[in-house]
Amino acid sequence: MTTAGTGYAEADRDEKGGIRTALAGLTTRGRSFLAAGVAAAVCSYVLGQSDLLRVGLLLAVLPLVCATVLYRTRYRVAGSRRLSPARVPAGSEARVHLRMDNVSRLPTGLLMLQDRVPYVLGPRPRFVLDRVEAGGRREVSYRAVSYTHL
Repeated sequence: MTTAGTGYAEADRDEKGGIRTALAGLTTRGRSFLAAGVAAAVCSYVLGQSDLLRVGLLLAVLPLVCATVLYRTRYRVAGSRRLSPARVPAGSEARVHLRMDNVSRLPTGLLMLQDRVPYVLGPRPRFVLDRVEAGGRREVSYRAVSYTHL
């Protein structure tokens, strides 16, 4: 979440190289499959075994296809926070408005939205959001009261 004084601020998006990000998401098992596939392909060339080449290609391509599919179907959401009023004296109430935008091409499933606030403002508010359509937006709000300590 990004805080804003009187308006919404767009959350930072972590946009890096597409295929590099997808390959960085491979697990140890996925990397092992990839390495075993490359090793089997090299061995098939050295030994002249075409059947081993097919197995090597399957082992190498499987994690790459999985990483590509998962990268293209992941959820991307952006969040923002707006305070109303922007400044309040101690002991007064402020309203916090949270907005979550689905910036991906796929609808999300069930989401839990939790705002991180200092404990002096009370417990951390949590909201359960039902499906958010592609390009959709959900807004929720809660009240926050600051107390002074003597």
